[in-house]
Amino acid sequence: MIILPDRRKPRARFLLPVPRASWQFSQTLPKDEFGNDGIRIRYRVRAKTHDGCVVWRGWFEDRDDFDAFLFAIASGSLRHERELWRLPNPEWHPGLEDGLVYDFLTQTILTTTGSNQTYTSPVDWDNTSNQIECLGGGGGGAAARTTRHCTGGGGGAYSAITNFVFASPGTTTAVYRVGSGGAGANPASGATADGGDGTDTWWNDSVFPGAGTTNAKCGAQRGEGGNRAAGSVNGGLGGTAANGWGQTKFSGGNGGNLTGSSGVGGSGGGGAAGPSGAGGNGVNSSSTATTGTNGGSANNGTTAGGSGSTLTSANDGNSGTEFSGSHGCGSGGGGVGSTSATFNVSGGGGGTYGGAGGGASHSDINKDSNGGAGRQGLIVVEYTPFVPRVVGGNMAMLGM
Repeated sequence: MIILPDRRKPRARFLLPVPRASWQFSQTLPKDEFGNDGIRIRYRVRAKTHDGCVVWRGWFEDRDDFDAFLFAIASGSLRHERELWRLPNPEWHPGLEDGLVYDFLTQTILTTTGSNQTYTSPVDWDNTSNQIECLGGGGGGAAARTTRHCTGGGGGAYSAITNFVFASPGTTTAVYRVGSGGAGANPASGATADGGDGTDTWWNDSVFPGAGTTNAKCGAQRGEGGNRAAGSVNGGLGGTAANGWGQTKFSGGNGGNLTGSSGVGGSGGGGAAGPSGAGGNGVNSSSTATTGTNGGSANNGTTAGGSGSTLTSANDGNSGTEFSGSHGCGSGGGGVGSTSATFNVSGGGGGTYGGAGGGASHSDINKDSNGGAGRQGLIVVEYTPFVPRVVGGNMAMLGM
């Protein structure tokens, strides 16, 4: 039997009260291209040993549940309030309590693309304990329906800033935009086409690139689309760290290069950068290849590169999970090249988020050849909620 908390039971509050409408969004909220909510707010509690090792991490979708759980930790009553143990995912259990320190934060993931958006600062925003992360969109793969080399696109770059300041939390706003992924090329019979560029991602500005200081703005450059040529050709360039804004910046991976003076071939797309480092480059190919090469890894190898596509299927890049089970830094998709008259060919799409698509080439003008799609970027906003007053109990247990 699952024991749930009694909603009618009066509870003391640990956090500053926040209107329910500001964090509990309706089902009509716009979705991103993967079906995820364009704005997602979650709450995290971590249990750590005194040397910093994380032994448990619980997530809440309901802020009131999050508040009740924190108050129980701070007041020392959590062990006796069994109905609270099942609220986080995964569940808490009493064996976690002894000798641990807890910390907590609010996480908002922004993925709505296409235009500038407005973020209104929460009333419990803490200017001294927050981080903004930006990931640019990945480029699409090139394609040809004739004898050409076609490369994968470049992965999106990553930038992050800490301790962003809102002049009046609860009122002050920031303008942001989440970059879209570049389209994979889809040429007509006998034609060739480069992949589409991704678009840039930025925070606290109306345009990218713009003039700003690293502690006031954050921005990550998009990856470029893949290229096509009759001879050797370089892959699409990943977003460059030097062109971003932020205190921490990493470049996206390039699409794989193609060498040779003739023939067909497709290379893998570049992987997205992330908080752990740069994205990996797609694997190079040559004019003698008849199957695609692998895409680049993401986030300094945290997400493995997508495998090279075969003649009968397109293998998308792998999706990352750095920020949640469905939101992370994606790898590049594999490319494909074919001299066979039997199959249509497609480059693999990039992994979510920010991964680049692979290139595709077919020597038969009557067969379809499609470059893999690049994937959109995202913005992650994390902060430690402001605590207005000190409650009784063991505040050291909450790291305060």
